[in-house]
Amino acid sequence: MHRKYIKALLCAVLLLGGCAPKNEQKQSNNDTTTDVSRDEAHEEITWDLIQMVEHNDEIRSLLEESIELAHEINPDPQTNPVDSLESYYAFVDRTVRCMPWEIEPYGEKRLLYERIDQSMGCLYFVIDQPLPELKDKDYFHNSIMYHEPFRSWWTEFLSVNGTFLSSAESWNDEYYKAALKEPGFKLDQDLYEDPKNWHSFNDFFARKLKDSSKRPIDEPDDDSIITAPADSEPQGIWQIDENHKIINADSEEQNGIAIKTGTLTDVSVLLKGSQYAQSFANGTLTHTFLDIDDYHRYHFPVTGTVKEVLAIPQDDAPGGVIVWDQKEQRYKEYYSETIGWQSIETRGIVIVETEKGSLVAIVPVGMCQVSSVNFEETVKPGTFVKKGDPLGYFMFGGSDIIMIFSENAGFTMSAKANEHLEMGNTYGRIR
Repeated sequence: MHRKYIKALLCAVLLLGGCAPKNEQKQSNNDTTTDVSRDEAHEEITWDLIQMVEHNDEIRSLLEESIELAHEINPDPQTNPVDSLESYYAFVDRTVRCMPWEIEPYGEKRLLYERIDQSMGCLYFVIDQPLPELKDKDYFHNSIMYHEPFRSWWTEFLSVNGTFLSSAESWNDEYYKAALKEPGFKLDQDLYEDPKNWHSFNDFFARKLKDSSKRPIDEPDDDSIITAPADSEPQGIWQIDENHKIINADSEEQNGIAIKTGTLTDVSVLLKGSQYAQSFANGTLTHTFLDIDDYHRYHFPVTGTVKEVLAIPQDDAPGGVIVWDQKEQRYKEYYSETIGWQSIETRGIVIVETEKGSLVAIVPVGMCQVSSVNFEETVKPGTFVKKGDPLGYFMFGGSDIIMIFSENAGFTMSAKANEHLEMGNTYGRIR
């Protein structure tokens, strides 16, 4: 995906080492809080799901239906090892403390990038099936993933997985050597800090540059030049009308621009909660995508004074709709054709005012798994920043940055859509 279970007998050790062993602690026989048997060892998060299913007939029915639909589309146990509730429970047990490339069991022969990409598809596919019962719920996609209480359980599952990916258990020399062999991560180019600083997978994923010279900033003293906030691919530029609506949208939806999972038509909704949400009428919007193997720290694209810093935790959605391409035998990600806009992704908002009084909203958007958006401790209202200064970082899963410019900024984009930039490269210009 450019943007984005398993039966017990399939829980074998994968190429780079198996997933962490499951929690063997069992519930006491004296526990009468539930009629669900805990005679078999499961992860606590799996027991939470089992109890939900046993006590909620609707969730049981929807989950079984979703599993059945996914299995009909892709019955291959190598790429979709779930065909029942029991196999989904086993899949949850295995993947909650699993490396990102180990989720899909067939991945050993692929490059690490492809294994991560397809594992993400495998993780979401079973629970991202369109269910007729949810069609009129006004969800981004009518799948169980967006339906409570499964939605809350799923968010907690990803949180537990994120805790594992930030633990020492998630990183070792063997994993480092695997990433070192992958050209896309560029670990052999003397770009990054000492690998000895990486004590978890997320330390590696949010790795720092060796020093600022590794990503020089174009025209550092020319405040009219806007630079790329991250190593990423610009997706285009869109105008905003007087009602804060996107106009001249050239995305698949024709009624808005796809921003990760949601469909954006109203900029003020994206900035909901910000005192500056109504400040971008007749302005411009652009966004830029970070891929799995990109440098995942982001930097200020503009010089000015920080006016506001917000964090908005929401869904950890996959960045589209996950489908199985039968011809290519792989998972792919498609944006919905839903008309309208729904902001469902975890995101942050930083508002910067330039010395000429124009406003720039910088919105890092998370997706998938951890879906983490983090700001540097130095990023506070009132702080003067220069383009290229550290802004924050994504842990595993985050990968879009939106920039919105007020009308008086007069932003024009010089970067070409879908051509990769390094952080600090020229992206466009303001007055």
